[in-house]
Amino acid sequence: MTIEQTVTVTRRKLTRMYDRYAREVLDGYFEEDDTDEKVLIVIKELPPAEVYQKMRDEHFTDTVANLVARASQKFQELADELRDWYENLPENFQMGEKAMRLEEAADALEQLEMPDVPESVANLAVLFLPERRSSSRSGRRDEATSILEHVQGAVRESQGENDGEVIDEKTELGSFLGELEGAILHAGNVEFPGMY
Repeated sequence: MTIEQTVTVTRRKLTRMYDRYAREVLDGYFEEDDTDEKVLIVIKELPPAEVYQKMRDEHFTDTVANLVARASQKFQELADELRDWYENLPENFQMGEKAMRLEEAADALEQLEMPDVPESVANLAVLFLPERRSSSRSGRRDEATSILEHVQGAVRESQGENDGEVIDEKTELGSFLGELEGAILHAGNVEFPGMY
């Protein structure tokens, strides 16, 4: 009678085997090791690299409509955070420079207008691999603008713009792309005040 050996992998090795998204993509393949937080217990055979890559791309692919909504939600969450921060400042600080910067940033994010997604591209599939996991406000803003940039690129590519054909700005699609560009620039100009 043989005792089945437990197969484990460290988080670092998993990243080297695949990439930094492996833990999220292969979520059902592991259990946490209660004795060591750096180690994962493998409960399902790990896929070959080429299979993993298809799984990853599928995991991070969404529609244009969903991605624009996700970016919009991220901007709104940031605006809400800044507004709450401003409103919870003691009264004697609400007239200071930091308070003014907080209010300006919240206003800018609240005024950011997201374009309506044309039906012709609403269900277009877009692969968006998050560039980094940042909890800072500017990092989360950058991720939201990156989502919009990916959408913009995918729409342009789907319309053959990379083959030299330029999308007319007067069309619904051209207007959508222009409004996306405006939202990207607007969000990129928002300055977040520091904590102190």
